Amino acid sequence: MKYLFFDIECANCFNGIAKICEFGYVLTDESFNVIQKEIFLINPNDKFDWYVAKKLLNYSINSYRRSPLYTHYFDRIKALFTDEDTMIFGHTVDSDFKFLNDEARRYSLPFFDCRFYDAKYMYDTYAKTESAGDGNSLSVSKICVALGIELPELVHKSVDDAYATMLIVKELTKRMNVDVNGLIALCADCKGETSGGEIKTVITERARQKRAATANSNYMKGVNKSRFYRFLNGVKPQGTVRINELTGKKICFSLNYERDHFRQTLSLVQLLKNCGCIYKRPIAQLDYFMSYKAYDDDGNEIICPRLSAVECAAEQGASIKVIPFESLLRILGVTEDELNAMPFPDESSFAKRPSRTSKRERGENPNGKAPPTTIGETLKARGVDLSARK
Repeated sequence: MKYLFFDIECANCFNGIAKICEFGYVLTDESFNVIQKEIFLINPNDKFDWYVAKKLLNYSINSYRRSPLYTHYFDRIKALFTDEDTMIFGHTVDSDFKFLNDEARRYSLPFFDCRFYDAKYMYDTYAKTESAGDGNSLSVSKICVALGIELPELVHKSVDDAYATMLIVKELTKRMNVDVNGLIALCADCKGETSGGEIKTVITERARQKRAATANSNYMKGVNKSRFYRFLNGVKPQGTVRINELTGKKICFSLNYERDHFRQTLSLVQLLKNCGCIYKRPIAQLDYFMSYKAYDDDGNEIICPRLSAVECAAEQGASIKVIPFESLLRILGVTEDELNAMPFPDESSFAKRPSRTSKRERGENPNGKAPPTTIGETLKARGVDLSARK
C-alpha cells in the first residue's frame, strides 16, 4: 500500500469556481519513506486574485502563465488518484477535491472517484484526547508547531505543504501508537469520498443530517428560521380578505410561543394575512402583540424580552395592544387543535430568499442609532443587561 499526500493552490476562486495554479504531492510507502515528490506549476487560464498573488503564492505570476494548462497534467494526476494500491491524504481535502471538480467542469474532464482522509481531523482527535492543544490550531503550520515538526520550507508552496501533511500523519501514528489504519479508525471525522463530482465527508454528512432534523423539528432556529423569513416574504392571502379588528394592523408574537411553535407560527401568519394583518418584528411599528405564558423546568415563568420591550415602549407613549394567545385565536376564528392540525404551507408560499430590509424598515435609525423602542434598547433602558445572561 502507498500513501499519497497532496495539496493545491489556486489563482482565484471567483464566482465560486477554482482555477488551479499549483498541484504538489508526496508519495510514500507504508513506512512513510518518500517514493515521489513533485510539484506541477499550472497556467490557470484566468486572472490572479491580487491577495493570493501577493500573500500566498511562492512563484511569480509569469512562472504560472508560462506553465502548461491543467489539461496537460490531467493524466498524471488521474494516475495518482485512481491507483487502487494508494490511500489519499491531505489537509482540508474536501476543498482540494472541490478545486479538482471545478477544473473537471471547466475543461470537460471526468471526475475522480475515490476515498480520502483528512489530517486536520486526525490532529483534532489527537488534540482533544491527548491534551496536545485546544483543537483550534488547524492550519498545517500551526499543527506542525503544536507537534514539534519543522515548519515547511515555504508555507503555501503545495509540495511543501503536502510533505508537512505527511509528517503530521506520521507523527500522529507515532504518538498514538497506531498504524495509519488504526489512526483512521480512531478518527471517524477524517473520512470522506468524492464521486461523480459530489463530495461527502463525515463532517458534512453530519451537518446535513442536523439541518434535516432541524427542518423537521418545530423549533424556530437554523433552517426553520430561514424558512420563516422566506415565508414572511412570500405568503399571500387565501381568497377574499376577511375583515376584522386586525385588518390593516401590524402584530408580533411572544418569543415564548414562536420559539417552540415553528409550524403553528407559519399557520398564524397565514391566518393573519387572510384578514389583512401583517406580522412585523420592530416593536416601534406594532399595533398588537400576542403574549404567551411559558415555564421552565422548575416551574418558573419565562420572561419574554419582546413583551418587556412592548411594556417599555408603552411607558414611552406607544399604543400597542397586548392580547393573549387564546384571544388571538378567537379573533381568527380557530381553535388550538385546529391550528395544530393545519397543513404545512406549500413551496409557492415561500420566497426564494429573504429580501433585505433597510434599517428604517427594521425600526432602526438609518444614521446608525437605534430608537429606544427596539428590544435591546428598551431592555437596556430598564436596566436589563442581556450580555450578562447565559
